[in-house]
Amino acid sequence: MWILATVAIGALVAALLLTVPVDVRFSAVANDKRKASLRIDWLYGRVGRDVEPTTSTRGSRKARRFPRRQTLDLLVRDPFRGNFMRLLQRCRRFIAVDEIRGRARFGLGDPADTGMAMGAIYPVVAWLESWPQVELRIEPDYTEACALGHVQGRIRLIPIGLLAHLALWACSPVTVRTLWRLRSL
Repeated sequence: MWILATVAIGALVAALLLTVPVDVRFSAVANDKRKASLRIDWLYGRVGRDVEPTTSTRGSRKARRFPRRQTLDLLVRDPFRGNFMRLLQRCRRFIAVDEIRGRARFGLGDPADTGMAMGAIYPVVAWLESWPQVELRIEPDYTEACALGHVQGRIRLIPIGLLAHLALWACSPVTVRTLWRLRSL
């Protein structure tokens, strides 16, 4: 009986702590020299941490490369894209945007691949720009492969709502099927 009560109290305390908002400040620059910074504050600024970008020290392990065309085909398909957009709409209640500003130029070298990638990126950008505090500009470059730009922002997240929706999305049949297909590429 006491063990059950202890577990129940622990779960209640964890749930209460997850209702406290998390403030996130970020900035990133991608040009000749790439630079990023991330600051996470919790408990209304009482607990905070700067997250530094890390570089992999595993030189012996070869990075796995996905075939670009098949990956884009899987991610742009209507079931996965619709499922992902529903996730974003549901999570919107738990995200408060103070400000996000960014500008980017993006290209994959092949006009067809760039068009497919932009078809996957633009719905997310349109969703982000539905907030009045967001100002994003992404320009496609159909002639050369490039990823240049900068972004900075401040957002506030409520973890318990985001975790619940992310768990449901990750376990949905459409997401599992898409990730399984990506794994087999």
